[in-house]
Amino acid sequence: MANPVVGVELRAQTDGFIRGIKAATGVAGAALAAFAAAGTVAVAKTTAEVLKLSDELNSLAKQAQRAGTSVREFDRMNKALGLLSETGIDTALAFQEFQARTGEATFDLVALSEEFANLDGQAERTERAIELFGARVGRDMAGALSEGADAAREALVAVEAQGLANEQAAVHAEQLADA
Repeated sequence: MANPVVGVELRAQTDGFIRGIKAATGVAGAALAAFAAAGTVAVAKTTAEVLKLSDELNSLAKQAQRAGTSVREFDRMNKALGLLSETGIDTALAFQEFQARTGEATFDLVALSEEFANLDGQAERTERAIELFGARVGRDMAGALSEGADAAREALVAVEAQGLANEQAAVHAEQLADA
């Protein structure tokens, strides 16, 4: 015959074990829910960042197209001019005006900066910049080009080190925006 005391003790131990399992499962479930929520937030943030980058690339591709140059070249000049100019320059318009006035597809920032270093005074630099880039961006370009060839070289090295937009990535961003 079974010992009733052993049966009660065994039942009490079993009940305690079951309560422990339920508590551990509850804690694990709560941890799993918190982990899932954190993952959802991370995915939402990443998605927002990807969409923002895609929008920026799409805008860059459209500006490069307006400028009649590659995305990489446009990004390179846009960033370099941003480093050289305090006022901000409409890079697409600078490209368009330069192309219309000279027939050349792009401009050599360092060579132009060297040319501007040899001009006498700001008035002559501004006049030359307006000849090359038109009145709307010429004044700002005169200021940027007056920084000198060393500053232009440093700006170009800095933007190359930062990294430049990829043509294929920009095309994919355009396709995403158009979808």
